[in-house]
Parts: sequence; structure tokens; C-alpha cells
Amino acid sequence: MIRLKKFFLKLLTLFSVINLVFAPSVLALELNISGNGDGSESSASTVIETTTTVIQENNLNIDNNLSTDANTGGNSVSGNTNSDINIETGDITQSVTVENNGNFSSVDIPCCQESSEIEVVNNGSDSINSINLTQSNSTNVIVSQNVNISNTINGYANTGDNSSNNNTQGSVLISSGNIKVSGGIMTGPLNLSSITAGTGGFGILASINQNGANSDSKIYADFNNETNIFQLFHADIGNFVNWRLNTGGNEASENTGSDIDIKTGGIEFDFFIRNLLNIGKVDLGCCVFDPGDPAIEEEPAEEDVEQDEEDEEDGDNDNDDDGGDGEILPSAAATEAGGPGIAGLSDTSSGQAQTIIFFAGLLLITLGIRFLGQHFASEKIK
Repeated sequence: MIRLKKFFLKLLTLFSVINLVFAPSVLALELNISGNGDGSESSASTVIETTTTVIQENNLNIDNNLSTDANTGGNSVSGNTNSDINIETGDITQSVTVENNGNFSSVDIPCCQESSEIEVVNNGSDSINSINLTQSNSTNVIVSQNVNISNTINGYANTGDNSSNNNTQGSVLISSGNIKVSGGIMTGPLNLSSITAGTGGFGILASINQNGANSDSKIYADFNNETNIFQLFHADIGNFVNWRLNTGGNEASENTGSDIDIKTGGIEFDFFIRNLLNIGKVDLGCCVFDPGDPAIEEEPAEEDVEQDEEDEEDGDNDNDDDGGDGEILPSAAATEAGGPGIAGLSDTSSGQAQTIIFFAGLLLITLGIRFLGQHFASEKIK
């Protein structure tokens, strides 16, 4: 009599490719026209061009071939006289699992690391001052993931094909064992992509302030931003599962004067196939041009109103001799300051954290599905 208590085989194939890309920090730019004399003419021109190109390509080819063979049957008893014949074969329990993971890609391109400060201040009267800023940003991200997987499982389990023939007198009992098979093919997560990118350039803090009377000061800014993101997924998955399970085929023939009893064992087959793949996440932030809310000015005192009327009688000036308020002060550029400003920064510092949370969530889902599958399979076996 042959007894096979448990047969366990687990094949785990793990391919993981994790790419993390971080763009270099952008340095601050300062343009300043200041301290020039009366009637001077000053200009500054700057052209900034930045191009960021990220290309990630993951190719994964997996070929799993698994064959199992378990047998407690095929027993034979024949030609006995005045004997009780009892053939009882052992049970067979098999657990087979194939798991494939891979092709993880992460791209994190921060936006606007530093602010740029442009100032036209403290220049003499009748001066002509101008600043020209042209900023062009191009971001290109291409993620291509290709996977080809073939999983083949061939299984055989047998407790039957027992025979008891040509026996005389005595009883004949053939009892074949039970067969329980559990397992599965878990493909994925595969082809996962998380892209966090910021579109836009420098944050801009601009100020025209405290220039002389009749001065002509201008700031020109031209922004051109282009962001292209491509996620290309291809998956070819082939799962082939072939099992031959047998507890029958038992034979008792040409027995004389014998009581014949044949009991055939039961078969439990619990097998699942799960594919989790081609999941893409894109978080595209933006460097926001936000002038903020207008500052709320307090009511001027009577003496201040009288002084303003006297100044108006002296004539209209582009910028007051005593400085004036200016267009945009760097100290007020941040919107949290409560005054007008150009805040050209959106918070992208959390991009890495979001990427980690994204992959952590997928990992928890995968582990949960795997746990449930194993739990149900073990309950079936019990």
C-alpha cells in the first residue's frame, strides 16, 4: 500500500524593474536694473530654454512550464483462495502556485524649484528701463512597457486503476483515496507606471519700485510651456492549465464466492487564475500664475489726503520721487502674505510620496487577493 500524504510545489517568478527619475533642481534667476542716473536708458533681455526628456522601456518575457505527477493507485491483487482482499489507496493533496510580477516604472519631475526675481528699482528721473524675459519649457516623458508571459501547468494525480481478479472465497474490498488539488496562476501586478510631472517654468517675483519722476519702466515676460506624456502598454498573457485526476478505474472480476465492495474516492479541484496588469497613473501639476487678491488699503488720514492733492497739482509722474508703492514687491509676492503677487510655484514636493502611496496600494491589493486565494484553497482542503 502506498500513501502520499501531501505534495506541495510552488513556483514563484519575480521580475521587478523600478526606475525612479528625478529632474535636477532649477536655479533661481535674478534680473536687476537699479541705481542708474537721470535720463539713463537701461535694458536687459534673457531667453531661457529648458528641455527634459525621459524615456523608459521595460521588456519582460516569462515562460513557465510546470508538470506534476502523483500516484497511489494501480494496485493489483489476484489468484487468492480463501482470503479477504482489501485494497486501500492513500489520499493525494497537491498545491501548485505560479506567480509573476514585474515592469514597475516611476517618473518624478518636480516643477519650479526656485523663484526668479526681477526688479527695476532706484533709478533716476526720466530714465527708460526695460526687462525682457522669454521662457520656454519642454517636457517629454515616454514610458513603454511590454510583457509576454506563458504559463503552462500539466498535472496528474491517480488513486484508482486498482484491480482484484480471480479470487476464490473471501471478501473483496477496493477503496481508492481522495484527491484534493488547489492553487492558481497569479499574474501581476505587471506594467505599472506612475508619472508625476510639473509643467511650467520658474516662479516669477516682479517689482517696479522707487524710481524717479517721469521714468519709464517696463517688464515684458513671455512663457511657453509644452508637456507631452506617453504611456504605452502591451501585454500578451497565455495561461494553460491541464489536469488529469482519477480515483476510478477500479476492477474486481472473475471472483468466486466473494463479496465485492468498491469505494471510489472523491475529487476536489480548486484553481484560480488572476491577471492584474496595465495600470497607469499620471499626475500633471502646473506652475500657476496667481496674482492673488488685491490688497485692502486703509482709509488715508486727512493730512495724507491734503498732501496727495498737493502732489497732483505738481503734475502726473510715472513713478513718484519718494518711491511709491511699485507694481509688485518681492516681499508681497507670496499669496500667503495677503497682498498682490505672482506666485509661480505649485507644490509638487509630494509627488514622490504620492508615487510611494500608489505602489503601496497596489501591493496591498495584490497581497489581499493572494491571501484570500490561499485562504479559500486551504479551507477547501480542510
